[in-house]
Amino acid sequence: MQKSLESQKEMQRTFRGFISGNQVKLDAVPVVKEITDLQVAKMDRFDVLWELTQTNNSGTTITKHNTKALAANYLNRINLLFYNYCLKSNKLEDLPNLKGSVSFYLNLSDEKFISKLDFTCRFGDNLGDQLAETAVSTEELADLKVLRSGYIDLAPRPREIKSNTKISNQELKDVGAEILNINKIRLDNVMQSLFAGSDPELYQSYLEATNMMKVGRRKTAVSGSITDKVSKLAVLQAHILIPEAGIDHICTSKKGGFRIDKLNPGTYQIQIKAVTYKTISMELVHRYGETNVLEVEMETENGL
Repeated sequence: MQKSLESQKEMQRTFRGFISGNQVKLDAVPVVKEITDLQVAKMDRFDVLWELTQTNNSGTTITKHNTKALAANYLNRINLLFYNYCLKSNKLEDLPNLKGSVSFYLNLSDEKFISKLDFTCRFGDNLGDQLAETAVSTEELADLKVLRSGYIDLAPRPREIKSNTKISNQELKDVGAEILNINKIRLDNVMQSLFAGSDPELYQSYLEATNMMKVGRRKTAVSGSITDKVSKLAVLQAHILIPEAGIDHICTSKKGGFRIDKLNPGTYQIQIKAVTYKTISMELVHRYGETNVLEVEMETENGL
């Protein structure tokens, strides 16, 4: 499904370009203007939802984990002191609630961990002036309360984020389906009846702009060969570097051929390097669904 949405996102980019480039003609026909305005609004919503589903929320989970680790260490230290105090004071009924270890607390569910924090904070408050007898300072108890509050705030967030992401993903699919349906059911027919005969160039541009490649039919992104300019033989171990995409492709073919399967649409600066050869730099404009063919001939550093 993600690949299908990526394909649709690229289609919407070209569709926007078509609308922008032909705005005057399209706005001159009320029914076309109504539909394209509706589509632009839906595409704007699609883009917002896309960003929501692509956001990396790992930082929230890390923050929660770190807060729990700190709270577990505080809880363990304070509970040990409270446990010893209860033994000395013969208050044995509270001992079970004060048992534990850092690893034990870390493995508790959110609900049970918060319950442990609640008990210890209440226990400390109930001691009143006797708190000093436990060797737990008022500052330490206050710090534990702060950690407890912080953890309560963070505890539900990963679940909420997961739920929100799921909702956004579903709405993204729904909005994407609406855009495609409006094109197929309404706009295709209107564009064909109004422009197929009177302005075939505009109509053909529309067809190209709204064409969406089917999943599984995406072509190789970049292919070609790297050979010696003089001998025409393959340049072995040549590197094709596309820094923006994190690509360092090594040409290992004995005939010099290469293929790069995945590359997002965009403009890239490419370098082709090989030992004893002059580095070649070039700009590559890659569009979704296209295969850029590069037939590269390299010169040796000494020109021989």
